[in-house]
Amino acid sequence: MAAMTSFRRYVEQYGLPRSLYVDRAGIYETARTATADEELAESGPLTQFGRAMSELEVELICAHSPQAKGRVERRHAVFQDRLVKALRLSGIDDLDSANRFLEEKFLPEMNERFTVTATRTANMHRRLPRTLKLDDALCLQESRVVHNDWTVQWRGRRFQLAAANQSLALVRQSVLVCEHLDGTIRLMRSGRELAWHEIFERRTNQRSAAAGPTGVGRAGIRPAADHPWRTKVLPPRVAPPACPPCCASVASVATLPALPPLRKADRPAGKKKKRKKKSRPLTVAGHF
Repeated sequence: MAAMTSFRRYVEQYGLPRSLYVDRAGIYETARTATADEELAESGPLTQFGRAMSELEVELICAHSPQAKGRVERRHAVFQDRLVKALRLSGIDDLDSANRFLEEKFLPEMNERFTVTATRTANMHRRLPRTLKLDDALCLQESRVVHNDWTVQWRGRRFQLAAANQSLALVRQSVLVCEHLDGTIRLMRSGRELAWHEIFERRTNQRSAAAGPTGVGRAGIRPAADHPWRTKVLPPRVAPPACPPCCASVASVATLPALPPLRKADRPAGKKKKRKKKSRPLTVAGHF
């Protein structure tokens, strides 16, 4: 917004330039992916300032060399150093007085001292076309979709479209939200301004508690205990057939006689392990 405000004041004083030489800051150049509309227009991804310059037919030249960027930074350093000291010497401590001092005294003295005569003295500025309004271009523009209740949400605010726009069938359609430099907001659709008013109360989702075809409301009411939904339609359980009584008597474990322990001779024979023979060292007798 500050860059648009400065450009507007420049245009009102000198006219519309043919090009602007700027650095590669984020307000002039962006690295995001182009939208579908930008790809169809073959304009590439644009910032808000770049889109405004495209509508005004002003070429935006971004500096690519350190020397070119240094010219801009040196100019900024002059204002950050000399202007602050000049305001302090003049005893200025409010914004309005500082702006008057900048336009009436500081800038004329700076231009008279450091201005270099151009090689071509012809004035290349243009007049603003009558068909083009500066306020329509120098503003923030964002696209929003109209909801089913004819409202548009934008940066935490809600705008209600008027009934006069019903013939346009704007539900689920995109409208253009424009915020101008003075803070005013306009809603546009295909170059036509839409009537609207802002809604300040918060919308709540209220469901109807009326009973539906099944007798249950939509407000989360639980069905009654005798409701068909609570009745389980299952076949009745059938008891398993009873086992016939056992006639044989079972002897108690405690009355059984104890078995005598097995002797070593009565134990079953197991596999015998084979012992490995130890190898003896080989000795050779003789003379060498």
